[in-house]
Amino acid sequence: MLHPRFNDVVRAIYEWNMVLEKLTTNGCFLQQDTLDLFRELHAAPLI
Repeated sequence: MLHPRFNDVVRAIYEWNMVLEKLTTNGCFLQQDTLDLFRELHAAPLI
């Protein structure tokens, strides 16, 4: 989540018809725009 283009990477994963199953984080860098992106992509990774 520290990568400056993290959201772009997540979007690319779903554009390639892959799925983000798990996201290991302590939540410090979890921001609303990332959560909004997950909702937009209908992504539900285990966080």
